[in-house]
Amino acid sequence: TQTLVESARDAVERSCWDWRVIRKHLLNRFARRSTLIARLNQELAALKYSGAKDIDRFLEVGERVFRLAEATSHDKSEHRRVVKRILNTLPERDRVDIIQEVKRLYREVSGSYTASLDKDWAGMFPFTTCIVGNDELDEEITLVDIIRDRFRTQESAGVCGDVDKIHQITGSPGKDTSSGQKQGRPSDKGSLEDWAKQYPSV
Repeated sequence: TQTLVESARDAVERSCWDWRVIRKHLLNRFARRSTLIARLNQELAALKYSGAKDIDRFLEVGERVFRLAEATSHDKSEHRRVVKRILNTLPERDRVDIIQEVKRLYREVSGSYTASLDKDWAGMFPFTTCIVGNDELDEEITLVDIIRDRFRTQESAGVCGDVDKIHQITGSPGKDTSSGQKQGRPSDKGSLEDWAKQYPSV
């Protein structure tokens, strides 16, 4: 590990923070493509979404998976495939809303409605920010930012809280506060005779 860190630092200094040069240097020296592909598939299979409150951890893992995809292939179509695999881990309704937002933003940025019709949504924006050393680069829209904003908005609005999750799992809306017993009527439990015994005879 120490050797890798030192080699990376050396590559950073020699390349003036050119990420492509750094990556190529480290891959040539320390990595085998077959090992990286196996790790990529393993990470994709293990990727899980456990709720809006966990979105930062989910995206952190997603970014790591995408970096592996970049390291194993220069094929943009392969990168898009990985992006779609990551998004497919999320609930269907959220996936639809995220893709719609991606297309809306792309139309806004490009100034053309038809431009979004012929382009794959997974390639409209970078999945995550590039690793560069220039802090003066203009801020760019990324898919990670769009996804994070979606779920942080849900969390802020209290959407799909613990009570809602229980209802989704059990299908039970909870107890009926207007039960028969509270209104003096026989409940579902017990016989009519048992209910009548509650009252004095006349």
